Amino acid sequence: MIQWHPLFVEILRPWVEDYFDLVTNMPVGDLPREADITLVRRIATGRLPFHGIWRHLTTWNVLELKGPPVAEHVGDVDLLVELGLGIDRRLNAKRKADGSRSLPPEQISFWYLANSLRRRFLEGCCGRLGKLESLESGVWRATILGRPMFFVSRIDLTVDPDSIPLHLGAAEPR
Repeated sequence: MIQWHPLFVEILRPWVEDYFDLVTNMPVGDLPREADITLVRRIATGRLPFHGIWRHLTTWNVLELKGPPVAEHVGDVDLLVELGLGIDRRLNAKRKADGSRSLPPEQISFWYLANSLRRRFLEGCCGRLGKLESLESGVWRATILGRPMFFVSRIDLTVDPDSIPLHLGAAEPR
């Protein structure tokens, strides 16, 4: 079975590495359990140059990627929230230990990225999260415990030619 997370990170890294640190297999507690997700943690200050979906990145972003052959499941949203809250708790504990203040909930976002998000899945998410707001073609947002949660359907996404390419061999990042 293809592991899509490492490939996704390697494609994303050249575009965001000046602004964000990408971490995979993030520990979420004291147990050796790790999340099969990616953490995109902001390291730069100032205005970000991103367009398209990446303009919604917050200070900390917990991403769950479902590769092309994997169907979306509403139960995965529960797991993403559970793991995301664990990562939030762990990183904020580290900030406090370092003498910094905890990040406010709106600076921690959860992302569910899939090849396709069917209407039935989105309706199931509404049942768990309440209203989903359509931000643009293929992108929806909800709020869970004050944290933004984004849902992205690759096949429904409108791709701006100046944004991150969805294939290899495209123009080099700035």
